[in-house]
Order: sequence, then C-alpha cells, then structure tokens
Amino acid sequence: IIGGAIVGSQHKWKEFYKLVLESQKITLNNNIVDDDQGIFVMCYYKRPDLFNLNYLGRGKWFDLFRCFRSNTLGAKMQALRI
Repeated sequence: IIGGAIVGSQHKWKEFYKLVLESQKITLNNNIVDDDQGIFVMCYYKRPDLFNLNYLGRGKWFDLFRCFRSNTLGAKMQALRI
C-alpha cells in the first residue's frame, strides 16, 4: 500500500485543512501520534462526502496529472514534462 495524491479546489482544500487539524487534535489529545495516512483515513470516515476515491491502476499514478489537468502554468509544464 502506498500513499496517494490529493486533488481539490481551493474551497475544498480549506474544508480538508480544518478536518485534518481537527483529526490531529483528537489523536494528540489521546496521546496518539499518527502519520498523514492515518489522519487522512480519519478524515475520510468523518466526511466521506468530501472525497471521491479514484483508482488509476498499478503503476499509473502519474496519469493523475492528465486526469486533473487545468489551465495553470504548472499543469501545462507538467503536460509537456518540463
């Protein structure tokens, strides 16, 4: 099992940030330290409506950039592999 990538709008990132912070506080208040994956799983179970899980296939994680390409300069450079 490997980590994943998270893609979202600026508004959704703000929601996700609050959820991550809340989850971290819960674990720390209970003397539990966890990595990002554990925190993200907590977030998913608290707000499944905020997430859309996509399985791209084994070894195809790089296709993520093609699936969620936007008009930003960074996305254009990535498409050209610069």
